[in-house]
Amino acid sequence: MLSKIKNFVKNREQWSWTQWKIKTKTFIGERQADIILVIGVILISLFSFAMGYLVAKNQDKEPLKLEMPHSQLPNLNATVIDNRKFL
Repeated sequence: MLSKIKNFVKNREQWSWTQWKIKTKTFIGERQADIILVIGVILISLFSFAMGYLVAKNQDKEPLKLEMPHSQLPNLNATVIDNRKFL
């Protein structure tokens, strides 16, 4: 196991920047369609989120009013609180 790690490090040190450039160009060239698709999906997602955020931010909203008839209000005096239930 240790010898495999040493060989990996030794081989890695022997690589030059030119080899890294060639390998990177090859990798990108082989997967160009997939890379463009992923970038496109990310950009569309970010654009959609931004548009939704801007639209929601600029809407004139009235405060939410909750109305309940007086007869439907809970009777807080009858509420029993113990260790087991909240009624």
